[in-house]
This record gives sequence, structure tokens and C-alpha cells, in this order.
Amino acid sequence: MARERKSDVIHEEHISSPTLRINPAVTVNYHGLHEVYSASVYGQYHATQPLRYSQSYDYDPTSMLDDLGEDIHPVGHMLHTERKIAVPFIRVQNNTGARDYSGRHLTPEEIVTLRLTALLHDIGECAHPDIPETVGDVFYETKTTEDETKEAGVRGFVYDQVFRGVPLEIIERAEQVIAGGHNDFLDEAFNTIERVGYFATAIRAGEIALRQVNKDPSLIETRQVVQLGRLSLRVSDNHGTILLERGEVFPAARLVVERHARLFDSVHSKFSQLAYESVVIPVS
Repeated sequence: MARERKSDVIHEEHISSPTLRINPAVTVNYHGLHEVYSASVYGQYHATQPLRYSQSYDYDPTSMLDDLGEDIHPVGHMLHTERKIAVPFIRVQNNTGARDYSGRHLTPEEIVTLRLTALLHDIGECAHPDIPETVGDVFYETKTTEDETKEAGVRGFVYDQVFRGVPLEIIERAEQVIAGGHNDFLDEAFNTIERVGYFATAIRAGEIALRQVNKDPSLIETRQVVQLGRLSLRVSDNHGTILLERGEVFPAARLVVERHARLFDSVHSKFSQLAYESVVIPVS
């Protein structure tokens, strides 16, 4: 992601501010909002659920979390998305020098909405037993409309239980984008932010797998390296082309792919055999 000088960025004060002012009397801390959920019984339960990507690419959970970081933590992923993906994405979008694209700058209201959405977007994956109907973390490629409907129900339940003291405007802003269908530009912006996050994790997985094999070629037969290689291949392929296409409107999408092109090619060259469904995955 590009490192822009703050003086070149429109509405930087809204991009970098730790707080959101609702009115002269009410100020909300962005990360404090995430903490309200993570500290609740629902957030605490959610944190014990399987790591993201573990449905298809699992290996030792402690090692997996060490390797891929907060992005694969069920609850920490939302904070990671806001801080490490959404905020830099918005900053690139609003860079006054980046006019080689057909998109537009984000308004203060849109900046606020995207940050809030990032902080709350996966609450619907909570599977606490008190919630009437849950779905958990469904693999991206297999998620159905029914799954999305169930997630919306979970979010509504959690909002009522956890965010009673939070101004309704905040929840409504985020929910409109999470649910989709209210604002095509913001919907696509946040979908692109998520795809940037997926691609970044895929690249990190590939980088770790390459490092391991370059250190000791025999490690290519271990479960850790096989799963990291499979994750890197599949997830980067799922999102890379779309991100390049969306770079016409969202320049950060193109930049993240272009800046990792060499690593992308190295991963696909070294681990191409892992792309086949018949690959045997080591037990440990």
C-alpha cells in the first residue's frame, strides 16, 4: 500500500482520527467500539472459534496464528482490517497526486462509514450458543445467500445485546454496507478492501512458505508449508485479477497486486503442483 504524505491527502483528519464526533456532546472512539464487542460474552466466545482460513488450510493453530497474524484471528481480523487495510486504502484513494484512475475521493461521511464497517463486519460469524441461529465463518467460495441472511440475523441479535449504549447512527452506517444494496460505490469499496486483505494474507502465506523451502527444501513436504502454499495460490488467484480490474476506480487495489508481482510469480512457480485437488496434505 502506498505511503502518502498526509498533506497530500484530502480529509486526512477523518482518515487518521481515533475518534468520531456524532454531535458536540457525543464522541466515539473507533477502536473502543471494537473493544465493546471483543470484551462482551459474544466477542469472547467468537474469539475461541476456529481461525480464519482453517476450514481449508489448517495446520497447528498456534503456528498458523504466529505465521499469518491478527488477520486470521476471528475477532482481531476486524480491527486489523480497519487499521491495516481500510485506512491505508482510503488514504491512497484520497491522495491528491493519484489521479491516474477514474474513481473519486471519498467524502468524510464515506470515510467514517468504511472505517466503522471494517470494525464490525464479521460480527455475524459469532456462533455463541445463546444466539438463535448461527452460521460461523463460511469459506468465501461457498457462502450462500442463506448464509448471509443468517449472518444478518446474528448481527441484529448482537447489536441489541452489546451496543445498547452506542448511537444508533453508528450501527446503521456500518450495517448498510455490511448488508449491501444501499450504496453501490461504498459496497464495492468495502468489498475491494476485503479483497485487498485476502490478497495480502495470501502473499504473506506464500512468502513464509518460500522462506521455509529456501532454507530447507525438504520442508516442502510438511503440512505447514503445503497448507501455506495452497492458501497462497488459491486465494491470490481468487482476488488478484479482480483487484487489478478495480484499480481503475480504487488505485490501492492495483498497487497491492503490482507491488507483490514478483513474489506472486515466485510462489506460483515454486508451488504450482499444490494447486491440484489431488494433492496429499501431510498429517503434521
